[in-house]
Amino acid sequence: MKRFLLIFPALFLSAVLYCHPWKPNHYVIIDTDGGIDDLRAITMLLASPDVRVLGITTSGGALSHENAYIKVKSLLNSLYHEGIPVGT
Repeated sequence: MKRFLLIFPALFLSAVLYCHPWKPNHYVIIDTDGGIDDLRAITMLLASPDVRVLGITTSGGALSHENAYIKVKSLLNSLYHEGIPVGT
């Protein structure tokens, strides 16, 4: 029983340390046209612990690049990621 009480915390601690995301696996710069599918993808990338978003660029497509910029900035503000740079 004593052996179990000593081994279990060590195994638990090693599992916790191994699974902890110390740093992201991927660094990305996103290019978007402001479409709803792109905004959903941005939210998924921001929620992932394996991905760090370095910046977002907007271009014309589904929306003009000015409107896409406004949408992306609004999304980042509502998700509390104001520090991510956005360019047009």
